[in-house]
Amino acid sequence: MNRSTTDRSCGSARPTGKSSVRPGTPPGHLSLWQPEERLLVVGDALSDYDVGWVNIALDGPDAAVTALASLHRLVDLAPRVLLPSHGPIPGDPGAAFAATLRRAKRLVDDPAGAVWHGARRIFAFALVIRDGIPVGEIEPYLHARAWLTDGARLLNRPPEALAAELVDTMLRSGAIIPRDGRLHAAAERTPVAAQSLRVPFPRAWPT
Repeated sequence: MNRSTTDRSCGSARPTGKSSVRPGTPPGHLSLWQPEERLLVVGDALSDYDVGWVNIALDGPDAAVTALASLHRLVDLAPRVLLPSHGPIPGDPGAAFAATLRRAKRLVDDPAGAVWHGARRIFAFALVIRDGIPVGEIEPYLHARAWLTDGARLLNRPPEALAAELVDTMLRSGAIIPRDGRLHAAAERTPVAAQSLRVPFPRAWPT
């Protein structure tokens, strides 16, 4: 497959050939476009229940704007089928794009909200992957996370205060729940095998 011509901003990519640069995490990732069948593999850029996470701390303050522009370029392809990395295949691509564009626009209009959105997603996924975290370990776990420190810097508050507010707001909203001495994500999920957490990151793979 040919990669589209692009600069460092994924929003400026022009889809060519069989692939196009996608928005999301991080800039430079790809969506794959099959023009004969009008089939678009969107990766993390879109799902039925959320929008691709934009990491403002790593990708800069304009990352949400860039991601939104890239989404508009994907919409212009008018795909017949969308294949996301997460969740079900959308039955109505147009409606799925419309919902994703609304969510992405909110991240542009509310940078602080974009930081909170990312923090809630990461913490919830961490609880899913670990099948919950013991209540007594939540505070040190959060304080040691680089994403929480980055978020606190962007929100201009101490990391400890952000960690406490994150847990409190997610408990009150019902997004996380205490059970058997552990905090769990409330969303339905398939448990992850414990040995999966011991697989090294790609940077540690032998070359």
